Amino acid sequence: MSEAAPAPARLVWGLGLGQILAWGSSYYWPALFSAAVAADTGWSPTLIVAGLTVGLLVSGVLARGLGARMAHWGPRAVMMAGAVFLAAGLALLAFAYHPSVYLIAWGLMGVGMACGLYDAAFASLAALLHERAGLAIARLTLLGGLASTICWPISHFLIEAIGWRGACLVYAVAHLGLTLPLYARLLPKHGLRVPSPASTATDLTPVRRRLMRLMGAVLVLQTVISVSLAVNLPAVLTETGLTLTQAVAIAAWLGPAQVAARAVQTLLTARLTPLTTLGVAVGCVGGGLGLLLLTLTVVPIPALTLIGVLIYGAGNGLLTIARGTLPLQLFGRDHYARVLGHLAAPSLIAQALAPILLAWGLTQTPMPGLVGALALLALASLGVTGVLAGAVLRR
Repeated sequence: MSEAAPAPARLVWGLGLGQILAWGSSYYWPALFSAAVAADTGWSPTLIVAGLTVGLLVSGVLARGLGARMAHWGPRAVMMAGAVFLAAGLALLAFAYHPSVYLIAWGLMGVGMACGLYDAAFASLAALLHERAGLAIARLTLLGGLASTICWPISHFLIEAIGWRGACLVYAVAHLGLTLPLYARLLPKHGLRVPSPASTATDLTPVRRRLMRLMGAVLVLQTVISVSLAVNLPAVLTETGLTLTQAVAIAAWLGPAQVAARAVQTLLTARLTPLTTLGVAVGCVGGGLGLLLLTLTVVPIPALTLIGVLIYGAGNGLLTIARGTLPLQLFGRDHYARVLGHLAAPSLIAQALAPILLAWGLTQTPMPGLVGALALLALASLGVTGVLAGAVLRR
C-alpha cells in the first residue's frame, strides 16, 4: 500500500542530520583522526590516508549501480543500508590493529558512502518530492555543508576524552542509534520506488548520453581541483608570504564561503536555473584560482588572497547544488538515480587518486606551478561547461 511522502521541510531536516553525521564520520574522518592513529599505531601518514582512498574507490565502483539499488530496494532501504555499513566500518576501525584490517574497514565505509552520502540522498528526494526536489536538494547541501563545522569539534573532544578508537565506536553507535531509526521512521516503507531503468528506456538517447559525458567531464575536472586545494590550501597560502597562522585563518573561511553561497542560491532558486548555477560555480572556481595565482606570482596582498579563497569557496559550494539539480532538470526523475550514479563514479575515482597524483606532482613543480595547473583545469572546466550549455540550448 502506498504511503504519503513526508513534508519537504521534515524530509530535508531528517536527511540533513544524517548527512552531517555521514560526511563527518567518513570523508572528514582523516582530518582529525590521522594524527591520533599515527601516534597510536606508528603507521605512516600515507597508509592512514590510503584508507580514505580505498573508501572512495569502493564508493566509485558501486556508484554506477545507484539507479538499480534505488529501483530494487527503494530510498528507505538504500539510506538505511548506508547507515549500517558506515557503522560496521567505524566499529571495525576501532579494532584495527593491523593495516589490512584498517583497509578492510575502509572498504566497508566505502559501501556505506555509496549508499548514504549525497547521491543517494538526492535520489531519495527526487523519488519522494518529484517537482519540489530541486529546492530540497539545495537546502540539503546547505545542511550537509556544516558537517566539518559540527563534527570536527565533536571528533576532537571524543579523541581527547576516550581516544580515537572510542570515538569511532561512538560514531558507530550514533549511526545505529540515531541515523538508522531516523531513516526508518522518516522514509516511507512501501509504494515509493525509483522507476527501474529497464522500464524507462534502458539506453539513454544519444543526445542525453552526450550531455551526461559533458557534465561528467566538468565534475571530474572540478573534483581534481577541489581535492588538490583541500589537501594543500594552507601550504599554498604560505607561499604568498603569509605565516602558517595567517594561512590557516584565511583557509578557515573556505567552509563559511561554501555555506553562504548555498544559502544565497536557495533564496534565488526561482531565478537561477541549475545550468546557470553550474556556470556561476565554475566561473567562481576559476576566478578564485586566478586571484590566488596572482597573489603567488605578482601581488602578494593578504586581502586579495582572502578574496580569492572566498570566491573559490563560493564556487565550490554552488557546484554541489548544480551536481544534484542539473541532472534532475536534464534527464528527469525516471533516469535521475541512474545518471547520478554514472556521474558520481568517475568523480569519486578521481577524488581517490587525486591526492596520490598531487603528491607526485609537487615533487615535479613548485607551488605556483601547481596553482597554475589548477587554474588551467578550471579554464578547461569552464570551456566544457560552455559546450554543455550550448548543447542544452540546442536540445
